[in-house]
Amino acid sequence: MLARFAIVLIFIVGCSHDKVRSDRGRYNQLASVAFVDNFEKYDFGTLSGSEKCILKETIANDLDEMNDWRTVTIENRFQVRTYHTQYLDLDFAFVKCGDRFNFITLPDVVSYIYDLRYHYKEEGDGGDWILKDSSAVYTINSTLLNEFLNDSISAIKNRSVFEKATLLNRLIPEIFLFSFFSLN
Repeated sequence: MLARFAIVLIFIVGCSHDKVRSDRGRYNQLASVAFVDNFEKYDFGTLSGSEKCILKETIANDLDEMNDWRTVTIENRFQVRTYHTQYLDLDFAFVKCGDRFNFITLPDVVSYIYDLRYHYKEEGDGGDWILKDSSAVYTINSTLLNEFLNDSISAIKNRSVFEKATLLNRLIPEIFLFSFFSLN
């Protein structure tokens, strides 16, 4: 009797595991289609034309290989999945809200970290580089993030400003999971 129960349990767990794997693959497939369909609308900040093309082709063809299958669900409303493309050394996320996939990335953060022009200025003819004021504030604009905040967070009805701020406090670290680790 115990053996039959174990076999039935293994069968049920195996089937549900296959369904979870299928749902995860479906997320990537739907995110990829949404990205390609809306590609022309996105503002990619400092990415060059060839980098945009690489990103588009990578997401269209290799999204499954760039994710560890970690999906975070926040308030049963937002599903966040983060990715990293080695070709561009770029982190990005898809945030699913309802049937809509929001693509979010901050390529300007990578530029800020690695581009000397943000931190140094060239002085004189000798090519000397001088460290800029370390207390300077740099604004990094992201229309992708702004649109997500306006469309998905601001549109939530019956929530106070505090509740929306609390929601953002939970979402932002998940959306920029890799970026925050790379800043340490």
